[in-house]
Formats: sequence, structure tokens, C-alpha cells
Amino acid sequence: MLLDAVTAEPLAEVKFNCEVLNIELQNNFVRLSLPADQTFDVPWVVAADGAGSTIRRQFGAETDGPGDMGHFLNVMFRADYGTWLQERPATMYPTASSEYFEFFVAVNGRDLWLMHHLLKRGEKPNDFAAERLQVLIREASGLPDEPVQVLSVMPWVMSPKIARQYRFDRVFLVGDAAARLSPAPSVATGAGLKLAIQTALESLKSKIDCK
Repeated sequence: MLLDAVTAEPLAEVKFNCEVLNIELQNNFVRLSLPADQTFDVPWVVAADGAGSTIRRQFGAETDGPGDMGHFLNVMFRADYGTWLQERPATMYPTASSEYFEFFVAVNGRDLWLMHHLLKRGEKPNDFAAERLQVLIREASGLPDEPVQVLSVMPWVMSPKIARQYRFDRVFLVGDAAARLSPAPSVATGAGLKLAIQTALESLKSKIDCK
């Protein structure tokens, strides 16, 4: 939807597979350096380049946060759970027992799901082969007879952080580049998207004061 809206804008140009190597602030514009000695001069830059924002690091913006709050696995898998949950549609389904505490996120609400698995002390991502995860998913879902296909496994660390500065003259940090939230509440409430939109709106307001 966003791509359709941007491509329909006559003043916009969409570029894929395009890497920004460096950003230089000039008197009244920003110069972007790309591979093959390409450069683009633009009036403003919105840095939406994620939690590990290269642009934030380039401008030396420090971040504050509580630090490491837990190591997790994001497990993307297929399983036909939608037919069992037609009467209980939701974005997230937490399941818990004395043996596990898992968060199941509905990707399409039918057969594509994401499970957040908290690693216990001493456990490592390599300890969890696809077969072990399949057993865990079947048990935690309460549907042990439903076939499960693990598609991908990605480790991540819960570490919310916020940048001390959002703006550098004509460059604005937005989204995770400005403030990184825990994925669980972000998924459940849309907090990440709401924050990204809010920071973008605040940036648009503040650019009026930029000389």
C-alpha cells in the first residue's frame, strides 16, 4: 500500500537495491553518496534504517535503554491453526505451563505463524534444531497432531533503546532508528508503527524551523 502511494506521487522516485554509503550536510541540502561514485542532492533525509541505524551511528547519536532484557528466538513456521481459531481471532496467543512460556503471533491468521521463544540461562540458538522446535510448537500450541513446518529461525535480544537526539539539521531519525521497542507489545498494540508515524509527524513540524 505504501509503495503504491509513493509511486503514484509525481514528485517521488523509488529506488530498489540502493545503498547509501555516506551522508554529508551542506548549507541548504543533504548529499547522499552511493556506490559507483553516484551522488544525490536532496533537501531532507528521513532515516528509517532500523534499530542498527548506520545513519544514527554516523552522526554519533548515543542511545539510552535498560540493556539486555532477554535472548529470544523468532521461529517462523507453517501450521494449519486458523481452522481451530476461527471463533477466537487475535494478533497474539500467549501459552504457558510449568515447562514453557511462548508467544504465537498470527502472521496471516491461517497457516503462517511466528513464535517468540525465550532462551533460558545457558541455552544457545544452536541448541534448537528444527525437530526440537517442532516438538515445542506442537506441545505449546495444544495441537500436538497438527503438522508443523519450521521455515526460519532468527535469534534476537530484547533491548529497548531511545536515541538522545532525533534530528541533525536536515536529517531526521524515525522508527526503530529513533526508538526501539520490545517486539511483543509492538506486535500486540501496533506501538512500533504508531511511534514511527508520530516521530515522522514531529519531524515534519520541526523542519519548518530549519533555515
